[in-house]
Amino acid sequence: MFHKITSLATHPDYILLAGFDDGEFRQFDLKPLIKKYTPFRSLTEINGLFSNAKIDAGGYGIAWNDDLDISAESVYEQGTAVSAPHDI
Repeated sequence: MFHKITSLATHPDYILLAGFDDGEFRQFDLKPLIKKYTPFRSLTEINGLFSNAKIDAGGYGIAWNDDLDISAESVYEQGTAVSAPHDI
């Protein structure tokens, strides 16, 4: 099953909050990826890059630029389920 992201918010400390087409919300911590994969370090090194996260066309991922993205499936499967927020 493919999950599509319908809403997205960035939060301090490199946390993403994504809403999905099935009504679920997932919180995803990017810090492990930042530590493990060199391309993700640019989120900490380039001022404002993290907060520029956008939902890819179709909702199948999150992208920051042409070189840095993450799939909706990764966020859904590895993220933590949270209740629906009031600000997204």
